[in-house]
Amino acid sequence: MTDRILKIAAWGLLAAIVVVTIVPLELRPTDVATADIDRAFAFMIVTAVFTLAFPRKIWLCVLLLMAAVWFIESLQFLSVSRHPDASDAAWKTLGVAAGAAAGWLVNCLRMKRA
Repeated sequence: MTDRILKIAAWGLLAAIVVVTIVPLELRPTDVATADIDRAFAFMIVTAVFTLAFPRKIWLCVLLLMAAVWFIESLQFLSVSRHPDASDAAWKTLGVAAGAAAGWLVNCLRMKRA
């Protein structure tokens, strides 16, 4: 049951990031920290959840989410009020790497306890 919840959460979080990224700026939630930190943190969380949901496919998760970063960033071309930026994508990619490391560590600890 937990695996199913994690899988639903992972895909739901990714969908939420897509929506928040492409909506006009006035509809976006306010930043908690700097925009760069918020972007990295969002992708760190979603990647950690993906790696927990799919522990045997961590590299596939990382590749999928890194591709998603660049795809989502390019979707901003569709919104008049948004502007894609390589720097934003770089911060998000850093978040993917950090999330993968965190998820991998938690998976290792879970396997050790089992």
